[in-house]
Amino acid sequence: MTHNPRLKWAALVVCFFVGMAMSRLGSIASNTERPAIYISLLMIVATVIILIAALVWWRSLDELAREAHKSAWFWGGSFGVLIVLPVMFGAVEMVRRNALDLKDMPPEVGLLLGISIGVGTAVGGTLSGYLVAWVIFWLRKR
Repeated sequence: MTHNPRLKWAALVVCFFVGMAMSRLGSIASNTERPAIYISLLMIVATVIILIAALVWWRSLDELAREAHKSAWFWGGSFGVLIVLPVMFGAVEMVRRNALDLKDMPPEVGLLLGISIGVGTAVGGTLSGYLVAWVIFWLRKR
C-alpha cells in the first residue's frame, strides 16, 4: 500500500478530466452520425482508465479513510436512495396520470427523460447521502 499524496491527487485529476472528456464525448455523440460502436469503445476505454485511477487513489488511503468511505457509501447511500424513492415513484405516477405528457415528445426523448429521472434521482440521492454520512463519520472521529 502506498501513501503518496501526489499519486492520490494525480488519480483524482485523471478521473476528473477523463470524466469531463466522457461527458463531452456523449454530447458530441448525440449530435453526430458516427457509428455507435466507436463511441462505445471510447467510453469503455475511458471507464477502464477511471477504474485504474480509482484503484490508485484507493490504495493511497490509510485504513481510517477507507473505513470512512465504506461506511459513508453503505449508510449514506442506503438512506439516500430511500429518500429519493418517493421522487422516482412520483415521476412514474406523473407519467401514468398524464401530468407529464410524453406523447408530444419524440419516443427517444421520452425514453431518455425517463431514464434520466430514474438514474439522476438514484445517483443524486446516493451521492447526497454519502456526503452527509462521510461528514458525520469524520466529525465523530475528531
